[in-house]
Amino acid sequence: MVVQNFSLDLETLGSAGSPVVLSIGLYHMKDEIEEEPDPSRLFVVNIDIDSCLKEGLTVSGSSLKWWFKQSDKAREALFTNPKPISLQQSIHALHLWFKDKKGYTDKTVKIWSHSTFDIPVLNNACKALRLDMPWSHRDTRDIRTIVDGLELTELKRGHPLEHTCGWDAFAQGQQVLEALKIREEGTISYVVSEVADRSGWKVGDPITDPKVLENL
Repeated sequence: MVVQNFSLDLETLGSAGSPVVLSIGLYHMKDEIEEEPDPSRLFVVNIDIDSCLKEGLTVSGSSLKWWFKQSDKAREALFTNPKPISLQQSIHALHLWFKDKKGYTDKTVKIWSHSTFDIPVLNNACKALRLDMPWSHRDTRDIRTIVDGLELTELKRGHPLEHTCGWDAFAQGQQVLEALKIREEGTISYVVSEVADRSGWKVGDPITDPKVLENL
C-alpha cells in the first residue's frame, strides 16, 4: 500500500479554542530524510489577521507576548514572505494544493501534526468559514505519539527559521520519517534486566542494532 505522508504546522495568536491563524505550512514528505525542504513539496500561506477577526477568531494576550520574544526573522516571515491573504483564500488554496499533491486517485494519506493543537485549530477556522477540512479526520496522525512511543528525542530547536510554519512543517516531517523507518525495520527494543546483567547496558536503554536483536 502506497502511503503519502504530509506534515502540518500552524502559527497562531492563541493556544486553544479558535485563535487567529497567522500562517499554515504543509510539507509533502519524501520517502527518505532530507537536509533541506524541496520548495515544490512545500505549501506556505500567511493569513491576514483582520480577516480572521471578522470570522470570530480570537487573540490571546499571552501568545502576543510570546511572539514579541521570537526572532525578527520569524515575525517578519508572517507578513512578508508570502504576502498575507484572507482566511478564506488561504483555506481554498490549501484545499487545491493538497488535492493536487494527493492526486485524483484514492490514495492513502496521513497528515502528521501536533494533533491536539494544529488539527482542532484548523478545523475551527474551517468551521468559521463553513468549509470542510481538506482531508478526513481518519487521516490525521500525532507526531508526539510516535516520537514518544519510540523514545526518540524531541525536535531540536535553534534553526534561524524556527517558528516559521514552512520550516517547522518540514523539520517535524523529517522526525516522523525517522520514527517510521525505525518502526518499519523493527530495529528498536529495550534492555531488560537479564540482558543488562550479561551485556553491561542499562535497563531501559534502546537497542537499535538488528544483529544484537537477533541474538537476544
